[in-house]
Amino acid sequence: MRQAKGNGTDRDRSSGNDMYNYSLAYRLADNSPYIATGVLGALICLRVHWVLAVIEIIASVLGPLWVIVRVCPTCHLYGNPACSSGYGFLSARLVDKGDPERFGHVFSHNMYAVMPMWFLPLAAGIYLIAIGETVPWLLLILFVLVAFVAVPLKARYITCVKCPRRSTCPWGSRTALHRSSDDDRG
Repeated sequence: MRQAKGNGTDRDRSSGNDMYNYSLAYRLADNSPYIATGVLGALICLRVHWVLAVIEIIASVLGPLWVIVRVCPTCHLYGNPACSSGYGFLSARLVDKGDPERFGHVFSHNMYAVMPMWFLPLAAGIYLIAIGETVPWLLLILFVLVAFVAVPLKARYITCVKCPRRSTCPWGSRTALHRSSDDDRG
């Protein structure tokens, strides 16, 4: 194994696979937009009621956990350190491997689990506007930029573009910036 410069990964050349083994720091950075979404969302929800902020935090933990338990077992990176988010690695410790041929179907039917962490803060912001309360505009703008701009851009230009199964993924096939000539012919 040799350290690849500047990207926080070890690249395994010994097995002939061009697979990555991402460091903990890289995985934290990879998940930072989701963590920021949860924190900013909770702060917005706190302006409405502390219970809503707690619900946002719970949704921000349970949504990804749902993905880890339901979707990741069908991913080709299940149990593989090449999963940049670390979800596939965690999934292998929690549940048995699923059928990789069902990934697209399972992904499509389980992504709703992460939606509350994005839409509760928006609903809280709309509620604050509707009742004439002070809206935490800076937090709301930061939240929208992270959740609805940074996360999709990260998928398009970083995460999905590296995935060899992006063409069969319901999310990756729509979002990935395809760089190879095979993908462009498509």
